[in-house]
Amino acid sequence: MFKYSIEQKEPYLWVNLIGKLISEDDAIDFMNKTRSLINQHCKIAIINMQELNYINSSGFNQLLKILSLTRNQGGDTFLCNINSSIDSLLI
Repeated sequence: MFKYSIEQKEPYLWVNLIGKLISEDDAIDFMNKTRSLINQHCKIAIINMQELNYINSSGFNQLLKILSLTRNQGGDTFLCNINSSIDSLLI
């Protein structure tokens, strides 16, 4: 099960990912809210992955979409607290 929380402190968007991000369907609400906030001038996304247990290629695709959204606004996306299993996939 995938959960998230988002805190907005312009120009920052603090995102906590929880559980498993394995399908685009799991992330529809998350992506809609994130896209809306980035378009409202939160152009730096900080994504806390400490409680994310698993991610696959569909989940990575969502993170790449966030990266593209922030960079199109002149900002950037940062991943933090990546656990070792997800870190090995990123490398």
